[in-house]
Amino acid sequence: MRKNRSRAAVATIRVAALTVILVASAAAAGAEVASAWDESLSSRARLVAGQVATVAGSDSFAGVEIRLDEGYKTYWRNPGDAGIPPRFDWTGSVNLAAAEVLYPAPYRLADPGGQSIGYKKQVVFPVRLTPADPAQPVHVRLKLDYAACAALCVPAEAHLRLTVPAGASSPSRSIAEALSRVPRQPDGEADIPRIVGLTVDGEGKARRISVTVAQPQGADGADLFVEGPASWYLPLPEPGATRENGAERHIAYEIALDGLPASATLRGEKLRLTVVNGTDAVEQEWTLR
Repeated sequence: MRKNRSRAAVATIRVAALTVILVASAAAAGAEVASAWDESLSSRARLVAGQVATVAGSDSFAGVEIRLDEGYKTYWRNPGDAGIPPRFDWTGSVNLAAAEVLYPAPYRLADPGGQSIGYKKQVVFPVRLTPADPAQPVHVRLKLDYAACAALCVPAEAHLRLTVPAGASSPSRSIAEALSRVPRQPDGEADIPRIVGLTVDGEGKARRISVTVAQPQGADGADLFVEGPASWYLPLPEPGATRENGAERHIAYEIALDGLPASATLRGEKLRLTVVNGTDAVEQEWTLR
């Protein structure tokens, strides 16, 4: 147990150090490079840009920032029981070889219509930019489709433009803070949070996936999100029994499999599991056997 605590502490220090690097690099920034806001009925969106220091060096990023009116929400890449995930169309961009959208850890949102996965008030999606020619500026053109939802959902569309200078050195606080919320890969068997075990139980319509998650004692906002193949519908995991295990708290979750296509086979299929709490998030792939 002492060894496990030590390894978990080292992992926590690594995450804290990365966050300090990200946020501290942004603290020295002046005004951010940003587009104008594109206003919708209950929301607004814009692009921000700048260099962000990471443990591997420095990368050029854009950030897709959405701000929402009080009481409204928008969605993660997997919206849950209902909702519309954001869609990013970079057609028309100049000197942009690739744009990798990253997703900050989301929240489980409950309302009378069911449970969804997403964000309230504000979110920044970091976008790692790869220029075709690093010596030239990148002219970013984005058509963003998203939803702003309260009692009713309002589809929104934003058309955003921003020129990112070559070798731009301006850090961005908003992008750095969003990056600190993007789920990382687990760092060893004793890392916390992490997936402890996963099994498939039952037969036919009674089939279910059981997942055990390790969280630190006292962690706030502990939750699990599971994504399967595109043709699968997976409800949000239902938390069950909790067991204390020294410095860890093990939480059991169950996901019903009665919404799968009749032709679905489980063996060999891959799941993407995102474990979050108030201060940390990890993402792990699991192959069903």
